[in-house]
Amino acid sequence: IPDAQMLAGMVAEPAKLTVAQMDHWVAGMRAWDVCDQSCTNAFVKSPLAWEAIARWAVREPEFEKRAGFALLAVAAQHAEPGDGLLAWDRRPERLKSGLVARLPPLG
Repeated sequence: IPDAQMLAGMVAEPAKLTVAQMDHWVAGMRAWDVCDQSCTNAFVKSPLAWEAIARWAVREPEFEKRAGFALLAVAAQHAEPGDGLLAWDRRPERLKSGLVARLPPLG
């Protein structure tokens, strides 16, 4: 079943996912790799991603809570910061290697 769940995340159409579908997927997760792959491949590309983070991060079941935080991590990497900087995944490698933290602009 975990392999089928990961495959479903890879072939999903994120724009067509509903809140009920995403919640159903998360409730059925029983493995970290399924959780992380679903967040990386499908959920982060959904317009419902940020709402799902808030819902799942406060839940008690292990993989529902993990999905909230895993999705937050992935969404933060893909989000445009809004301050003129490129999102982490769109920056050239030379700007990412050895970087420990982002410093705010001076001035």
